[in-house]
Amino acid sequence: MVSRAALLVVALLAAPAAAQRVCEEELAGTCLKWREEAPTRAAPAPAPPPPSAEALAEQALGLDADARRRVQAALNRAGYGAGMPDGAFGPQTRRALRNWQRATGRPATGYLAAEEAEALEAAARPAPSVAPAPAPVAVAPLETAAPEPKAASPLSAEMRHGASRFALRAEPVGDESVTLTLRMTTQNRGTTFEQACTAPRAGAFECLLGQSGWNRVRVEGALPEVTLRFDPRTLIMGDPNAQDSPGLLTLTLQ
Repeated sequence: MVSRAALLVVALLAAPAAAQRVCEEELAGTCLKWREEAPTRAAPAPAPPPPSAEALAEQALGLDADARRRVQAALNRAGYGAGMPDGAFGPQTRRALRNWQRATGRPATGYLAAEEAEALEAAARPAPSVAPAPAPVAVAPLETAAPEPKAASPLSAEMRHGASRFALRAEPVGDESVTLTLRMTTQNRGTTFEQACTAPRAGAFECLLGQSGWNRVRVEGALPEVTLRFDPRTLIMGDPNAQDSPGLLTLTLQ
């Protein structure tokens, strides 16, 4: 048995809507003339547009939630910003699809064709892992014996000066010095001058050589150039012109 309340609800829904009274003239808060208007009914909501051919084609693919998430992940990886891969193709995913389609020369529909779905799903799959190549093994170079330093050879020079003969020899002593030995002989003197001093192998030097009965000889220069300064009268005895002879000689040792 139907209740009275249910019958009342049905009657109210089926009854036409009552007319509305609208005041046309008003005085001191009192309506002098009323007008009745037919009730307005809300316009029905427009029907949604039918799905496009592209949308129907995407539906026909039957993509499940996992496949849709892979498509979204591939779009994100390519830099098109499809949002969180949740498997729902909302406005952000559709916009990312259109941008990707436009960039790859496809029609920018925002819906997936079969080959597009395959391409994006393949791009989302992780690449097969490749074992890294073994690091090269460092091989120590073969040790070679360092060449032994060559011993310095002695240097010498000889020169004839008038009736006299000069011989100068430099013998290496260690790595930094030499022993300079000067030998002087003359035809008109029965003795020979032979003295030595130590000089550096590099750089300027000066030393005085003396021997009994002879005037001193100054030896100076920088190897291999050596200059001798002496009194010529010590070499040429009895020669009145000896003092006019040059008392300066320069020798180059080789």
